[in-house]
Amino acid sequence: MTFTIDVFSENDKQDCLALWDLANPWSKENNRPDIPEANWQDVVSQQGPLYGLALRQASDGKLVGYILYFFCPSIRNVRDECEIRDIFVLPEFRRQGGGTLLMKAVHEKAREHDAGRIFWAVNALREDSIAFMSTFGAEEKTERTYYLWLNTKVKAVA
Repeated sequence: MTFTIDVFSENDKQDCLALWDLANPWSKENNRPDIPEANWQDVVSQQGPLYGLALRQASDGKLVGYILYFFCPSIRNVRDECEIRDIFVLPEFRRQGGGTLLMKAVHEKAREHDAGRIFWAVNALREDSIAFMSTFGAEEKTERTYYLWLNTKVKAVA
């Protein structure tokens, strides 16, 4: 399978929402039934504070995954940190390299931003997510948080 990564367009909102609902089935009960327009504009504009990248099938441009992230200051570091808020790939497209492409893209964005590290708070029950992060050399810092350091000691993002 061949994928492309790009920024979201205005027209991706409903497809993104459908993926979000699959990734977070409890969200409709606990959150708004839609994506607030201000949040969506942050993602589409790539001006922050929330950023996102779309994973698409190269053959037809279908949205099959995404990653959402933001940059935040750190009390212990001079440089900002990059936090992954969510990453999701449709189950039928997993283990085909799309998640790795999303991680590579955010890794590059973090380098451009001069972030000190990337981190992701992972649900401790999501063994698949934990295994995925460990393939990048991520270190477990708490039972839920994994850090991917942006220096030469980090296992290269494959």
